[in-house]
Amino acid sequence: MQERGFTLVELAIVLVIIGIILGIILKGKEIVHNARTKALYNEYREISAAMITYLDRYKKWPGDDDEADDRWPGMPAGDGDGVIGFSVQYCDTGSTHESCLVWRHLRMANLITGDASDSESPTHPFGFRIGVGHGHSLPGGGGWPRPLVCFEWVPAEVAEDIDRKYDDGNVSTGDIRAFNLSGDNYQSLCFEI
Repeated sequence: MQERGFTLVELAIVLVIIGIILGIILKGKEIVHNARTKALYNEYREISAAMITYLDRYKKWPGDDDEADDRWPGMPAGDGDGVIGFSVQYCDTGSTHESCLVWRHLRMANLITGDASDSESPTHPFGFRIGVGHGHSLPGGGGWPRPLVCFEWVPAEVAEDIDRKYDDGNVSTGDIRAFNLSGDNYQSLCFEI
């Protein structure tokens, strides 16, 4: 009985098939990563547009709006000082900090979706929370005269890619900044509105 092995042609075909499968898997991961990166940037643009629309409509920043309780009875109001307090960057249900009231005010004005009685921060495409407020308490906070939209625990390569495409290419300067690199993620990626 003669044992038969694989010919070189058969082995080459198998290796080519394995290579094609690996190429498809790696390209698929890249496509998913790029889609999530673009979705995160688009989410910033949507929140920014909602906040500016609110400001145009009511002449106050959401969260800081001291007339929100008159407009929507029972709705907590801000202090109206022109600054969205950033004492709590990422919010839980029931929080009444100005940075948390942003979500309730935007929802009551029908500028974002969600339950207007909920002040919990929404999540971004990488699964973590979004925060809004003036950034005086963040590193380099004095240089942020307008409100910020911040995304919690953004992968470093995503933060750097977004900064390269839409800002100055340096996550430490410009209108888009990342803070506190921890492992492969930044604790916050913030965009100035």
